[in-house]
Amino acid sequence: MLELSGGHLVQIHASAPCSHEVIEAFFSAAPDQITAIMVADPATYAAVQSKLSAVLRDPIFFFDSNMALAQIMGPSDLDPDKVVELLRWVIGEALLTSGGGPVRFYGEVSDLLCRQQNFLAALQLEEIATRFLASDPQASLLCGYTLDHLGTEEGAAHLRTICARHDQIIRAESFAALRCAEASAGARQYTQGAFDRLEEAAVRTPATTAQVSGIPKIYIIDDDRSIRTSLMRLFATKQTQARAFDSAEAFLAELDGLPPGTMIVDMQLGGMGGLDLLGKMAGAGMRWPAVVISGSQDGHEEAVSAQLGPDCYLRKPFDVEALLRALVLVGQQDQVP
Repeated sequence: MLELSGGHLVQIHASAPCSHEVIEAFFSAAPDQITAIMVADPATYAAVQSKLSAVLRDPIFFFDSNMALAQIMGPSDLDPDKVVELLRWVIGEALLTSGGGPVRFYGEVSDLLCRQQNFLAALQLEEIATRFLASDPQASLLCGYTLDHLGTEEGAAHLRTICARHDQIIRAESFAALRCAEASAGARQYTQGAFDRLEEAAVRTPATTAQVSGIPKIYIIDDDRSIRTSLMRLFATKQTQARAFDSAEAFLAELDGLPPGTMIVDMQLGGMGGLDLLGKMAGAGMRWPAVVISGSQDGHEEAVSAQLGPDCYLRKPFDVEALLRALVLVGQQDQVP
């Protein structure tokens, strides 16, 4: 079973069984006497309680996450006072029904907000809960997020902030350690083919991770939404700032206001192609470091791209380690004006 630390943890899961095993580990790894709380979906609670009924001395205190969400929302957005009021009530009731001990709190309400694409409210909720529980140094909080709810480009960018605000991250690629039946599918919820392996390989390159995190900014220009999302999520796990654009025209429209960075450019873009984009930038004296990706087998493109000066050329599908190495290589070269 996966070892879990205390503090503020987050799990990012693709399937219910994997989620349940992490929650079970969260509660069972605690001292014998705890105050266990779940603000979650009833089915999640039932599955976890059935597994831990013989392990925990006291039953888990349960409150429906959908009811909790309804109670903490104001007329248009999250109401911080209502959040504190609900937390105080839930923890108070749980302490009354348990034999005491450190609070272990599992919550899914932030995930429900992400499902509604209300990412700012999800972060605000986490901040309030963290501050509320900070008065008890023995308390631990585990937040659960579903990959599907982070499947947009905004959601992928939100993942970076999620990772930065937690003491321990239980990522989708950790599922193999949990022996879930769905583990072989990895994080397939909204990515396909080789891009599923981006996340699975991310934790296997710690040295490259440190180097990639030193790149100030990465720009992804690709008209394939699944690729943009996959790469955004990859860089979120690497604590690296990234922005994605669905066309060369969209990138150029914002270029004057963008800080210099390293580019990942697809050759086969709709509208202006990747080669034309690099040529336009080179003609303006902006030879930013670039990793060029292409699904084409046309050797002409590779030759032309080399003439324009991109520092690395990768054919799709590519291995994540090859991409990270290429980014480190081009990032070390002082080509940004």
